[in-house]
Order: sequence, then C-alpha cells, then structure tokens
Amino acid sequence: FNRTMPKDLGILSGLIEISVYQNRLQDDLTFISSLTNCTSLQLIEAAHNLFRGSLPDSIANLSTYLNSIDLQNNQIHGSIPSGIGNLLNLTVLVMTTN
Repeated sequence: FNRTMPKDLGILSGLIEISVYQNRLQDDLTFISSLTNCTSLQLIEAAHNLFRGSLPDSIANLSTYLNSIDLQNNQIHGSIPSGIGNLLNLTVLVMTTN
C-alpha cells in the first residue's frame, strides 16, 4: 500500500486486527476514528509508515477488546489523549521513534 488509508474501515464491524506494517502510508491518523465501529478490534499495527499528526481523541472510543497499538517509527507528535485510559484491555502501546 501507499498513500492513504481508506476512510470507511468502520463498515468492517467484525474486524479483529488491522496490520499495515511497513508500507508507505502518508496519511494523518483520521483512519483511527473510522475504527470506532469495529467493536471486536484487538490489534492495530501501523508501524514503519509515514503517518503524521497527533492521536485523535476518538482513540478513547475504540473497542474495549483492543490490547495492542503499535505506531512506532512514524511522524506522530503531540500528547497521548487521556481518554486512552478507556481502553481497559490495552497492554501494549508502542510509540517509539516519532
């Protein structure tokens, strides 16, 4: 893949994992907002891309089953939204090299 993430990922309500590791995705992180309808989501792996911007506040509305987010080696900046504490099963958050 290269360029941008689809903005309609939310139609995949049964999505459990999304892995776009090491592509050339250059988008901002708005695709995360589209994942709020994916109520079974457990893993987001989007490391080693060119994502930019800050984490959206909507990250707090992701699936409570989510246990791992890997966004390392991108161009993300800013603060981690405090609402991330709503993700009760989140045990892995990797944000290095941003």
